[in-house]
Amino acid sequence: MSEQQHILTIGTNRDDNDIEEVISRFKTNKKPALSLFVAKRYYAMRQYHDAYNYALITNELDSENEESWLIAAKALVKLGDKEKAMHLLNKFIARSDSVRAKMVLAQIENGTLE
Repeated sequence: MSEQQHILTIGTNRDDNDIEEVISRFKTNKKPALSLFVAKRYYAMRQYHDAYNYALITNELDSENEESWLIAAKALVKLGDKEKAMHLLNKFIARSDSVRAKMVLAQIENGTLE
């Protein structure tokens, strides 16, 4: 018989520190990769207003960045503005014909967006 082992992992939540560090770097060099990182992190932390704002900043810096459009739309849905999210995605789809954006739009329309 084997003995069961219990492993305890102890860590720290560095999300806030990580974000502040990246925001500071972003303010210095305005790279869209950094603002996208912040948008994604805020979305993962369920801070949808901040995620939306940083996704918009990314869109302004790089209007072809598919991921920033998707995060902005998903954040809008989480904030209760489904219509604005669909409008935003339709605008992006018209320009890009993005398959991923079409999939997210369908999820929003069907109420299946997670």
